[in-house]
Amino acid sequence: MYSYHKDNRDFLIYFIFYAVILHTYMAILPSKGKFYRIIYKADVNISFNMAKKKNQKKREALSKKSAVETLRFQTHWGLKQLGHAEGSMSHQSVDTEIDHIAELELAQDLLTLKSFVDDVKQNLAATPTPEKGDLIKSPTAIALGIASVSDIEEMGMPLSWKDMVEQKLLSIYFPEESRNNIIDWAKVNGYNTSTYLGRPILKLSKLFVMIERTRA
Repeated sequence: MYSYHKDNRDFLIYFIFYAVILHTYMAILPSKGKFYRIIYKADVNISFNMAKKKNQKKREALSKKSAVETLRFQTHWGLKQLGHAEGSMSHQSVDTEIDHIAELELAQDLLTLKSFVDDVKQNLAATPTPEKGDLIKSPTAIALGIASVSDIEEMGMPLSWKDMVEQKLLSIYFPEESRNNIIDWAKVNGYNTSTYLGRPILKLSKLFVMIERTRA
């Protein structure tokens, strides 16, 4: 009799213990699965963001390289249009300057400025005033047509692009009768414009170009 009751008591204790363990496990299991799902999702997001940043940096590097190559091609082509044969001192000078421009990450700014000058010439029949502005000391700018001098090989000391980056502001001149029309046209044709000390500027990624007027 004693053995029968003892066995039943032991069985009941074992059953209750098993039920408690099973209940606890079943209660923990969903939250544990949720925890693993959160960890997995976070890991996937981190991996995705890292890959996205890596691809973005790669695209930026390719874009900068493409801008330099385009700038170099257009500059050499411009020199040939000005009558300077391939391999001449002028071509060597622009190669040296473009290397420096590339180091300062200014290639895209120069290409944007060239597009601006070309658009103004095509739409408003206005061109930068010869022998005026900061860019007349740049063989690259002269070859691109965004500045002009009588003789590129007698321009003296070249422009310091490092100084231009530090001061951020350089000047380009247009005839007085065209300047205001140029600003108005630029505002409605996708160019980033603003004012500095009441004078109009073209805002590039690293430089501001003050659009000055040449008085008669």
